[in-house]
Order: sequence, then C-alpha cells, then structure tokens
Amino acid sequence: MARLEYQIKHDLLNPEIRDTNKRLPRRADKTLSFDVSRSFGQVDVGANVMAQDHRFDNPDNSIKVAGYVTVDLRAAYHINKNWLLNAKLNNLLDKDYQTVNTYNTQGMNYFLSIHYNN
Repeated sequence: MARLEYQIKHDLLNPEIRDTNKRLPRRADKTLSFDVSRSFGQVDVGANVMAQDHRFDNPDNSIKVAGYVTVDLRAAYHINKNWLLNAKLNNLLDKDYQTVNTYNTQGMNYFLSIHYNN
C-alpha cells in the first residue's frame, strides 16, 4: 500500500546582535518548508519546497540579500535489499538566488547515485 508522508516546518528566529540591535549577518529570520514523500512498493518519490526571507550580509545591515523559494524533487528505487538507486533534481525552477551577497548558488542541477548496504 502506498504511504504518504509530509512535513511542514516554519522557523521564526530573532538573530539579533544585542549591543547594536542589528540582525546577525547571513541569517534569515523566517523560513518555511514543505516536504512530501510517497512510497510505491520499491519506489520512493518526494518533493521539497523551501522559502526563506531576506537576510543582511554585513553586521551594520546595509547590504540586503533578497529572499527566495526553491523546489527540489527526489526519487529512489530499491533494487533489492542491498542496492538502492537515487535521483535528485535540485532547484527545479532554476531560480537565481544568493545566500551571501555576490555569491550565486547553483541553478538547476541533478544527482544520480547508487548505494550498496551490506
């Protein structure tokens, strides 16, 4: 029988420097993520959507880095009790975003892997 699992996570932080009342650099104060997965016999599939609020890149909060949303997909095939084939597709929407000012993250990318467990 197919099993559906999901998780919703919302983080609210107050990453503040007490002496200056400025936000700590490179920390978003709001993060929301939704993860869903389902198993169909030997196959597992899933998706994750994550949104993060803006952040500042320096201690005086003068350099603001925009927030972003990403979508990731994954699948796994259990070949037998020892072998597992994994596939991941990250940043499905090919979103250009930064977590650090002037440091771009990867666009859409994928990974394939095979695992052996004794």
